[in-house]
Amino acid sequence: MHRFLALIAFAVSLTVASSQSELAADTAALVLDGDLTKPMSWTLADLKRLPRITVKVKNDSGTEDLYEGVDLANLLTLGGVPLKGALKGGDVARYLHAEGQDGFAAVFALPEFDAGTFVVADSVNGQALPADRGPLQMISPQEMRHSRWVKQLNLLPIKRSVK
Repeated sequence: MHRFLALIAFAVSLTVASSQSELAADTAALVLDGDLTKPMSWTLADLKRLPRITVKVKNDSGTEDLYEGVDLANLLTLGGVPLKGALKGGDVARYLHAEGQDGFAAVFALPEFDAGTFVVADSVNGQALPADRGPLQMISPQEMRHSRWVKQLNLLPIKRSVK
C-alpha cells in the first residue's frame, strides 16, 4: 500500500510539474515598465515574431560570435520611451535599468541609443543561449568589455534620475 501511495504521489508531482512548465511558456519572459507611457511584456514567442537583427561580437578568446535577437530600441519605442530625435527636455534624465534573474543590473542612459545598438539576444551562433546566460541576454556589441551585458534578462524598468 505504501508503494502504491508513493507511486500516486510521484504521478501527481509529474502532472503538476508539466502544468507549471506549460504555464511558464505562456508567461512573460521580459517586462518593460516604470516611467513610461505604455508598460509592456513579451513571451519568448512574442519576441521571436518581432523584427530580428543579427550582430557579430568578438568573444573573450578573440573569435566572433553571431548573436540574434530584437533591437532593444524597438522594444522601448513600443512602450512609448522617447529615443533619438524624440528624446528632449526632461526625458534626458530617464534611463534604462536592465535587470537579470540573478539580480545583476546595468544602467543605460537613453541618449546612448542615438549612436549604439543594444540587442535582446535569444541565440548565439544559431543555437539558443546556454541556460546560464539565457533565455534572454542583453548585449551591447560596440563595447569592448562585456561588463554591461545582462544575462538571464527579465526586467527593463525605465527610471528617472531627477524629479
